[in-house]
Amino acid sequence: MPSAKIEFANNITNWWLSIKPLSEDEAKAEGAVVYLAVFCCLFLVLPASWVALVVLVQSKARELGDSSKVPGRSRRDRSIHSPSPE
Repeated sequence: MPSAKIEFANNITNWWLSIKPLSEDEAKAEGAVVYLAVFCCLFLVLPASWVALVVLVQSKARELGDSSKVPGRSRRDRSIHSPSPE
């Protein structure tokens, strides 16, 4: 009597060998399903990315237009340097 492990391995091997390749019609149908799934995902993802882009641009525009921030000093601003002896 074969052990349980050997019987299990034989069942898996037999199952794997029993898989038949898809017919041409089945392959076309499978391809159509994949195409439809990709299209649906893009249909949902692309508008969401546009919304994210608009929100990002609006937040950056608000930052630039905010006058409550104290402007930083530039490198050419001489008011922070001591006068040079002449």
